[in-house]
Amino acid sequence: MASILDVAMTWIRSEYGGRASLPTIGLRSLFRFQRNVGKAEEISWDVQVLSIQTDDSCWRGTAQLAFSEGATPNLELMKEGELIELREAYNVIGVGRIIRFRR
Repeated sequence: MASILDVAMTWIRSEYGGRASLPTIGLRSLFRFQRNVGKAEEISWDVQVLSIQTDDSCWRGTAQLAFSEGATPNLELMKEGELIELREAYNVIGVGRIIRFRR
């Protein structure tokens, strides 16, 4: 079973380098910790959106993310309140905060 994250997210609109539309269930993205931004190519993992609840007017809400099978995220950083980013290629599509982590 893949590790699961519950996160509070703010999704980034295209005019700020993000997406033209809100993410949907099934979206795959690169996950990284904001504290490791300079090492993004070395320290990022593939995740998939399992569920998403977003206020369409402000692009904020919550999401449940699953790490790909075999992914080995840094478990020391998987704690409530840790700041994260989701990317598509070089674009940051969302920033967030960990609510809960389950293995």
